[in-house]
Amino acid sequence: MPRPRFQNAPEELRNGILTAATKEFGRRGYEGASLNRIIATAGLSKGSFYYYFDDKADLAATALAQATSSLMATLDLTAIVDQASFWTTMEHFQRKSLEPLAHDPSQLELVGKLGRAYVDHPELAAKVLPLVSDYLSLAMSAWRRGQEVGAVRRDLSVEVLMAVMSGTKEALLKVQLPRDGLLTLEEIDRLASLLFDFFRRLVAPPERALEKEAV
Repeated sequence: MPRPRFQNAPEELRNGILTAATKEFGRRGYEGASLNRIIATAGLSKGSFYYYFDDKADLAATALAQATSSLMATLDLTAIVDQASFWTTMEHFQRKSLEPLAHDPSQLELVGKLGRAYVDHPELAAKVLPLVSDYLSLAMSAWRRGQEVGAVRRDLSVEVLMAVMSGTKEALLKVQLPRDGLLTLEEIDRLASLLFDFFRRLVAPPERALEKEAV
């Protein structure tokens, strides 16, 4: 994660670094991105860059976390009062999470390229996780609320369920995300729908899953 002094740096400098990083990672991906190009575009020296970040993975994780930071505002736990409202809320959250990408092509490129790298590069995933801890805590609270209203199975802990969903997501992304080129927003939407369907089937109470198969 970025060093504390990055958060204390002037907003203009922080925005300049992250804008340069977003464009470079979005155009060339994680492996192809040039740290020297990012540094030059942002108007930094190498010394000043390492004053704020440890390495390229640190910067990529920060850019990716910023691109997804708005998601927390779209998950309203107070709207979950029963099983139907739980799934409606979670699906709404998933759809809303795509909106920023629709309005900013550079963010779409960044999330597409670094989303693939997140699966392939453990060092990047390790840098991202601490930056999205608040989001993960909120998501965990949502799944716990799902258990309370009977929408989510209770024979397994939320921690186990989220680990299973995370593994499922990584497996699907490895197959669905292209190594070259980008998914369109429509393709991302279809992938999100597929993931949502997988998650819903995975976490449904056992008796309800059996009822669905019988139908």
